[in-house]
Amino acid sequence: MNVVFISPHFPLYFHNFCSRLKQRNVNVLGIIDTDYQNISQETKNSLTDCYCVNSLDNYDEVYRAVAYFISKYGRIDCRCAGKVSLGRGDGRLAAKISFC
Repeated sequence: MNVVFISPHFPLYFHNFCSRLKQRNVNVLGIIDTDYQNISQETKNSLTDCYCVNSLDNYDEVYRAVAYFISKYGRIDCRCAGKVSLGRGDGRLAAKISFC
């Protein structure tokens, strides 16, 4: 199973959700909008893979990140978001990938 977790580093406790998924043999694929070095070690350990974008509000960047994960891991089963609003592009992305 492949889950894309958008913004797993915010709020700070969201790594708990990711680590529980990973413990259940789920590929947790994170999309972040900060430097990889800036996220906690707990978050890093909870992710199978991570893709950095300049802005989570940029639909094209987030779409490219999801396309990268699909090419590497196969079909995405679910998408989870740490941030409540990801801009207008979120609806377009949600139409292509289910929200959990």
